Amino acid sequence: MVFRRQAGSETSRFGDECVVLDESGRTLRGLNAAGARVWELLDGRRSAGEIARSISREFAVPVEAALADVGTFLLVLEDRALVHREGGAGAGPGPKGGAR
Repeated sequence: MVFRRQAGSETSRFGDECVVLDESGRTLRGLNAAGARVWELLDGRRSAGEIARSISREFAVPVEAALADVGTFLLVLEDRALVHREGGAGAGPGPKGGAR
């Protein structure tokens, strides 16, 4: 599954802090370092599995934990309309699970 940041959402960094403003300009979300890195990797080309493997390497966490955390985080971002799935909602398996 491939996700892309929602058009119109804005990101700013303030030192180690990262904030995302939704496209309406009303809702601000703060991201920790791992969340900010996931956000940076959401380019509409990388799969959720590829992003999780990058997070695993960069933050020295087990791949299984990264897969679960990235999958959950992507679903939260999707629920808050900050990302969308490339190819539509029925494009295949979600970010969790074996297919990547």
